[in-house]
Amino acid sequence: MAVGEDPTNFQGYNLIDKIYNNTEIDEQGINAYVFALTALDSGSFEIPSGSVWTRDKLIDKILENRTEDYGWDYAGDSADPDMTGMAITALAPYKDRTDVKDAVDKAVGKLSSIQDSDGGFSSWKVSNSESISQVIIGLCANGIDPASSAFIKNGKTPVDALLSYEVSGGGFSHTKGTGYNAMATEQAVQALEAYNILKTNTGTGIYKFK
Repeated sequence: MAVGEDPTNFQGYNLIDKIYNNTEIDEQGINAYVFALTALDSGSFEIPSGSVWTRDKLIDKILENRTEDYGWDYAGDSADPDMTGMAITALAPYKDRTDVKDAVDKAVGKLSSIQDSDGGFSSWKVSNSESISQVIIGLCANGIDPASSAFIKNGKTPVDALLSYEVSGGGFSHTKGTGYNAMATEQAVQALEAYNILKTNTGTGIYKFK
C-alpha cells in the first residue's frame, strides 16, 4: 500500500485473502489479531461473507486478550507499552462500539500511569525508543496529542523522549548509547509522521492509504 501496489493482486497473490481466510491466526496470538485488523483497514478492504475472519471477530479477540490492568502484552498479565500502543492503533476506528471506547480509554489511562519519569516508556523494564514510538502512534491514531498534560512527566513528553534517542549522523538507537538501529529508526519515523499528521490534520493515520 505504501508504495502504491495493490495487495489484492500482488504478483498474482491476494494478500488480503491470506489475512481474512487465515486459519492459523489464533496460533500467533495478540500481535496477529492487531496487525490483521490494521492491514484490513489500511485500504478499507471488503471481507467476503463466509470468510474465516471478520473485523468484528478480530476486534473481539483483541478485547479478549486485554491484561488484567487494562492494557495488552505479548505474553503476560501486565500492560506493555508496545503492545498496548499497537492495540489502540488497531481499535481506533471502532470507538463507536461502547466496549472498544471503554477499552481504549482505560488503556490510555494505563499508558499515562506507566510512563517513565523522563516522558518515555519501558518494555520489560528497559527504556527504549520503540516503546515510545508505538505509544505515540497509538495516541495519535486516537486523536490524542502525546504532548497533552496526561503525558507530560517532569516537563517532558513522549516526543521529547523519543528525540533523545536520535544518533549522530541521523537515525535512532534502540537504547541510549547503543548507536544506530534500523528497527528503532523505522518506528521513530513512523511515530514522528503520526504526530505530524495529527498536528497538521492532514490524514487519518500512518496506516491509512485509501
